[in-house]
Amino acid sequence: MAIFQATIRRKEKLPTDLRRMLVSTHSRASVVWRKAVRIFIERLAEEVERHQDTGMSYASLFHIAHIVRAKIGSGSTKVEPRKGFTSITGSYYPNRYRDIHTGLSLGAKTAKIQYGHPTNPRYNFEFRIQVYQYMIHEYGLGFHQGKAWESIYKAETAMNYYLAKNARQFVPRFSDIFRGKQRHVQNPTNEE
Repeated sequence: MAIFQATIRRKEKLPTDLRRMLVSTHSRASVVWRKAVRIFIERLAEEVERHQDTGMSYASLFHIAHIVRAKIGSGSTKVEPRKGFTSITGSYYPNRYRDIHTGLSLGAKTAKIQYGHPTNPRYNFEFRIQVYQYMIHEYGLGFHQGKAWESIYKAETAMNYYLAKNARQFVPRFSDIFRGKQRHVQNPTNEE
């Protein structure tokens, strides 16, 4: 039943001015969302770069950084690969290396960003740590020495600050858009 109703709704024709408004608002909101994710990735990369050892955690950010056009460096040139790789599930591979190439391959699964459609906007950003060593250091787990990195918290704070400061500037509220049209709408029941 729900599939049939969704099909009918898609075939309904929206008024031209409403369609234009939705497309314009979605376009502006998508720009703000992409920029917010870019700020998240840039701040995250800044934090992770400070703690580079083999470059694997830092390299795992390159894929999503390319998608949102984030400006992050190429990483430290002093990193050296190490033998012995542990997957995110905890499986140990003694003959594989912890290096930039492994981080790049794991980075393809690190993040997902969605914008939705003008008539169904769904802005979603999911970030998952795919590098075992990064997870240990991020949360201060296991035999980790020192303070937890908390890079995701710092990046999320920067992203939320940007959204709070800039979202209203680029994406108007619907009440502001329809303010002029509300004067012309008459109450069909003539009740106040």
